[in-house]
Amino acid sequence: MRKAFAETIANQYLSPHDYGHRCASINRQEFSAVFKKYEKLDSFYEKPAALIVAWYLGALSKVDLAQHIRELIRAGRQDVSGTPLNDILEQLGERREEEK
Repeated sequence: MRKAFAETIANQYLSPHDYGHRCASINRQEFSAVFKKYEKLDSFYEKPAALIVAWYLGALSKVDLAQHIRELIRAGRQDVSGTPLNDILEQLGERREEEK
């Protein structure tokens, strides 16, 4: 169930950051407590899903969010082009690692 939930979030189209109240039912403090265990999450679906939720909640600074995404890219997570992670980088005004 946990993997299926993470996979669903990690593969959704990303809405603009200021579009509505995405993830509004998720308590930001509870999410922050869970995010402390980020390093123990699976890199393929769980970490991307956590970063997407963090994006919608504004739970991480733009710098920290971009850094976590870049770490996933460097660690060999599948190509992020066409994924919500790439969309986040673009909305942050960042370029993908391989484009630098």
